[in-house]
Amino acid sequence: MTQLKELLIDQLQDLLHAETQLTAAIPKMAEAANHPKLKEAFEKHLLQTENHIERLNMVFEALGERPQAKTCRAMLGLVEEGQETIDEGDDMDPLAADLALIAAAQRVEHYEISAYGTARTLARQLGQADCARLLSHTLGEEESADYLLTAIAEPILQQVSLDDLGADTNLESVPVGRPPNAKPRCPKRSPRSPNAAQPRHIACWVNTVPSVFTRQRASLHQHRERVLRPCHRTIARVALDRFPSRLPDQRQQFPTTQTLLRRSTRIVIDPLLHDSPV
Repeated sequence: MTQLKELLIDQLQDLLHAETQLTAAIPKMAEAANHPKLKEAFEKHLLQTENHIERLNMVFEALGERPQAKTCRAMLGLVEEGQETIDEGDDMDPLAADLALIAAAQRVEHYEISAYGTARTLARQLGQADCARLLSHTLGEEESADYLLTAIAEPILQQVSLDDLGADTNLESVPVGRPPNAKPRCPKRSPRSPNAAQPRHIACWVNTVPSVFTRQRASLHQHRERVLRPCHRTIARVALDRFPSRLPDQRQQFPTTQTLLRRSTRIVIDPLLHDSPV
């Protein structure tokens, strides 16, 4: 037998004794619980604990070993502390006594979570997939039980805090949900009017668009003027030289480049397009 297998069997024997102790301790905790949900949680976990013992026996069988418990001194101490909590709860407020029971039960759950996690890791290392699956199932139930205890403790803790402050509110009697006449948490927004102010980040972006377009248009116009201005003036001079009668006043005064282009185009190019003599 390898060292890892010996360590795994030792851990399983320890868990078997711990679970066996809990089958006797949990009914006492369920009887001492005052809150109905806490009592129900203890009763449910008792059934789970019995299934845990059956799974441990299955793991021993898969490993070819005989189920044999080994004294778990840690669980003996936790169970003893749980019994002290039950005895002290007789002189405490019911809510405070339930919180003390939850604290004792969660100590037990945390110990089991640690022990089953270690056993599962060893089983995986040894290649015992079936054993690891059984241990993982039990580990999940222990974690769920711990989570359930936390969920039960939260409203009890709030109620104890209210009682300490002198409030007369009973959280158990408060209906779940919002009252019918309560104002909505998020009022509906009225539709935005066309003249309504836009969000700042949108308005800033929209306002920059015209200026960008204006700059691009001006740049394009300057480029066109720089490239086409010599052509415009050449065409205008040709028109003035060849057809002075049609431009009687254009030798003395030069209009803008666009005007010269329009006039010269009308005189020189349009007749050619229409196949008419100039």
